[in-house]
Amino acid sequence: MNNHELKQKLRTIQTLAAECLVQLNDIPTKTSAKASSVKSVYSGLTGGVHLLVEEGFFSTKKSLSTVREALDQKGYVYSRQAVHEALKSASRPGGLLVVIKDGKFRLYAERK
Repeated sequence: MNNHELKQKLRTIQTLAAECLVQLNDIPTKTSAKASSVKSVYSGLTGGVHLLVEEGFFSTKKSLSTVREALDQKGYVYSRQAVHEALKSASRPGGLLVVIKDGKFRLYAERK
């Protein structure tokens, strides 16, 4: 086999592999398509926080308990401490969120 024939066979294999991936993505699963695509893009607790930001959840001030409830509803079930750490990371300088101190409570909102 010469170099040209090898390149042609490689292109054929790549095309077949791409077609297989498309077919695999079309197979229905037990979970809804929206939930599975959301989970694949936003994995882990930080991904859950990013999802809430993208959905506009933080357009108004939110408390830690409110954020935790919203994450639970989306299937991101984590402890209070874990959610607090993820919010702290997201509210560092230049991050997605800003922290507003309201007495002894901290509220989180989207950075403008």
